Amino acid sequence: MTNDPNIQEQSHRYFLQEAPELLQVIEQELFSLRVDFSVNKVYTLMRATHTLKGAAASICLEAITTVAHTLEDIFRAICKPDLSIDQEVEALLFESYECLRLLLTAELTGGWVNDVDILDRTASIFAQLQEKLGDYFGEEAYLPDSQELGFTFT
Repeated sequence: MTNDPNIQEQSHRYFLQEAPELLQVIEQELFSLRVDFSVNKVYTLMRATHTLKGAAASICLEAITTVAHTLEDIFRAICKPDLSIDQEVEALLFESYECLRLLLTAELTGGWVNDVDILDRTASIFAQLQEKLGDYFGEEAYLPDSQELGFTFT
């Protein structure tokens, strides 16, 4: 992180421009995840949260960084071809998304949310998902091949 105020301001403006689009990607993929589960969708979720995490970290938005990191870990755990998402897991995924959305909305609008409450809520959701999904959190992340990601080479 640089101490140059001009670079910090530019980085923050860039974050404010990119964050809504990334949040929308996460929301869209989550809405269809249970009925149309694919590793490609989960990988898209991982990429979007990873990008948000890095961008937030670069401008010292610690709560957003932490929640995005937690979501990334959750998405990594469900990135398994044999996993099925039930209604309870789906609800927890949406709750975790809501934590990120609240923090980002406050940052985008200049509003305020209680970061500690959001971080506690996120930790609780993560613990519930760990209990529900158990071993999936301990496994290596599945890495989809190019065909699963929709890339074809000729």
